Amino acid sequence: MPKQPFTLDVTQYVIKQGLTLKGSFGRSLWQTWDVLSSLVSRGRLDLDMLVTHKMGLSQFQEALDLQGGNTGKVLLLPGRD
Repeated sequence: MPKQPFTLDVTQYVIKQGLTLKGSFGRSLWQTWDVLSSLVSRGRLDLDMLVTHKMGLSQFQEALDLQGGNTGKVLLLPGRD
């Protein structure tokens, strides 16, 4: 969820490129997870690009401090210290 409103060039991204925008609020939440899980397990969706940091558990506080900034997913990995 964005912290503030943002502008989307509908002509450039939706009309010219034929993209479809979908939203989800509550009711389709579980179905969305099932679809996502299936895509990832079949190798049809690679989520590696979302991970921006991999840190050891001892870096827990640093990982928390990164959240909300210009970062993607931060993974805490046991044994990475």
